[in-house]
Amino acid sequence: MREPSKIDKPLLIVGVVVLVLVIGAVALVVGGPRTADLDRGTPAGTVQAYVQAVLDRDWDAARALLLEPGEPCRNERSYEDETVRAVVDRVDEKGARASVTLLVSFRGGDDPFNQYEWSDTQTFDLTRQGDWMIEQVPWRFQILCERGD
Repeated sequence: MREPSKIDKPLLIVGVVVLVLVIGAVALVVGGPRTADLDRGTPAGTVQAYVQAVLDRDWDAARALLLEPGEPCRNERSYEDETVRAVVDRVDEKGARASVTLLVSFRGGDDPFNQYEWSDTQTFDLTRQGDWMIEQVPWRFQILCERGD
């Protein structure tokens, strides 16, 4: 008969391996790898730089990629708060004009047990004037200016 205080070595090894795999999986899901930066000299790279600037709330960097940047204001924001992930779905380039379509996933809901998620496409129109510049931004990524006192 075995003593209850002794631990079976193979069982201990299996338990440690399972624990390491679970920790690794959680780290990958939570941290996840960052997508490589696309070439800023391409339409897709320009859109990626713009979306990243919006997500970082770097309004000056985002505005610098717009053909008509508008004037900065005090309380800038965007609708991007629910963005989970954006992937380049399609790039159509014809001469000095291009459109870049992103497949964007969104998540909403404050309650961790009552969240929702959906996907949508968002298309940016660009024109080349030396560098690629964004001519039209889909509403989800527009810079909003809340004018206030």
